[in-house]
Amino acid sequence: MNFGRGTYRPLGIVAAIEATTLVGLMFVAMPAKHLLGWSWATTALGPIHGYAFLCYIWMIIRTAAARGLPARTMLYLAVGALIPFVGYFTIRWLARQNFEARISMAGRYG
Repeated sequence: MNFGRGTYRPLGIVAAIEATTLVGLMFVAMPAKHLLGWSWATTALGPIHGYAFLCYIWMIIRTAAARGLPARTMLYLAVGALIPFVGYFTIRWLARQNFEARISMAGRYG
């Protein structure tokens, strides 16, 4: 997904990483652990996802402070990170918000 340069790009990148690690943990590592007995799969991917999730929450807070995101939007972004595959819809939404922000800025200064 091409975010371009703009206000929501860093949040979108971290959202993509978080969504991918969640899907990998839920649908690759956990089944491998329980069906194949590969406990190393969750041992390896669990902390990676945990770090990605914390970075994502930090980016939500940082973006909200810099761009004035409403509390409701922050809540939707955070809750969406808890449900597999919802993160990919978040990425698309952020890309659209970034596009609209660039159009708005072009209208003001262009």
